[in-house]
Amino acid sequence: MTSGRPAYNPAMLLKVILFAYTRQNFSGRKIEAMAQENIPTKWLIGDPDTVPSYRTINRFRSSDQMKLESRLV
Repeated sequence: MTSGRPAYNPAMLLKVILFAYTRQNFSGRKIEAMAQENIPTKWLIGDPDTVPSYRTINRFRSSDQMKLESRLV
């Protein structure tokens, strides 16, 4: 039995990270804050009540899944 929150869409995380990079935000905590406060970032996420934590953002950036997703873009 698996419990907990469903996984974030990798394409959405990649979009948020790339958008943050274009705004010169490279810190996971700053990206999280931007996702909470910035309307265009909330639009990219799709659900304004759901914001990935800085730990989720940093884990995704260091994962092989981001490398795969960025190749598909």
